[in-house]
Amino acid sequence: MRIIETESGRSVSLEQEELRVLHQALNEVCNGPDAIEAWEFPPRIGVERDEALALLKAVGSAYDTWKRRDEADALYRAWQEAATDLGVTIRQVGDAVLVSDFGSEGGMLCAVRRGEEEWSALRDEAEPLGAGSSSVGTTYLRYDRESYIDMLSDWGWCGGGAPPSWYRAPSE
Repeated sequence: MRIIETESGRSVSLEQEELRVLHQALNEVCNGPDAIEAWEFPPRIGVERDEALALLKAVGSAYDTWKRRDEADALYRAWQEAATDLGVTIRQVGDAVLVSDFGSEGGMLCAVRRGEEEWSALRDEAEPLGAGSSSVGTTYLRYDRESYIDMLSDWGWCGGGAPPSWYRAPSE
C-alpha cells in the first residue's frame, strides 16, 4: 500500500491481495457471524453501517474487476500459446478471445463467465460478430495442448478446406 500525492489531493494505491483482505475484513465487520450491530458502527468504525456496506460493495466490485482482468489476460496468453502451437487464428475482443474457423462460420468467442447472466451477455457479444460463444472454466487460463485440442474438436471445424492434422472429428 502506498499514498499517492497529486495536485488535487491524496489517494491510496493497493495491491490486489491488500484489496482482497480489505474486502474480507469489511465483510466480516458488516456480515460475519460476529458482525457489529448497526448502532455500534459510528462509535467503533466512524461511519454508519450503510456507509460501510457501500464501501464493501465498491471494494468488492474493484476486486472483481481486477480479478476478471487478470483472468482475461491469462486466457489471452493461453490462446496465444495455442495459436503458436496449433496454428489457429485468434484475436482479442474486449475481455474475450475470438477463435476463427471453429464452432461457427464467424468463429467462437470464448471467455471466463460465471452464471446465466454473464453467459447471456457473452452470447450477446458474439452475435454481432456472427460467432458462437463458449464460457470456459478457469482451467483454460493455462495452455494445455490436449485440453485445447479437445475443446476445439468439440466446437467443430468450420474453416475452409481440410481441418488441421491434430483435429479430432466427432464420432457419429
